[in-house]
Amino acid sequence: MITENIIKYLEENEDLFNRLIEELDSWNGYLGDDRWIPMDELDEMLHHESPSDIIRMVSSDFDLNDIYFRFDGYGCLESSYYLDYTNYLDEYFVKELMDKRSHIDINDKELEYMLDELEEE
Repeated sequence: MITENIIKYLEENEDLFNRLIEELDSWNGYLGDDRWIPMDELDEMLHHESPSDIIRMVSSDFDLNDIYFRFDGYGCLESSYYLDYTNYLDEYFVKELMDKRSHIDINDKELEYMLDELEEE
């Protein structure tokens, strides 16, 4: 029950969830290759690629005006105007958050209270 409340709370506080999952990823690589990267790092990431290789990587819906990019499972570039990690908001994320809690700056009193309750359970 508490885990479901945490998930619901994080669904309602998307910016908090995005910050926490990126901090978790920085700590243990939680997101793997699914982390969104700021678009201003694109040139640096692709500086070793040939122009023809870059053209092959770009999907038809890639928009250079978006704020973030990442590589999909096939090595193609995807872009997004906002961070979208909703696929990761589940019981496993809550467990990982609990396990690495001492290393992550949660900085949200309500969430900290719910995590304390979960720990006591």
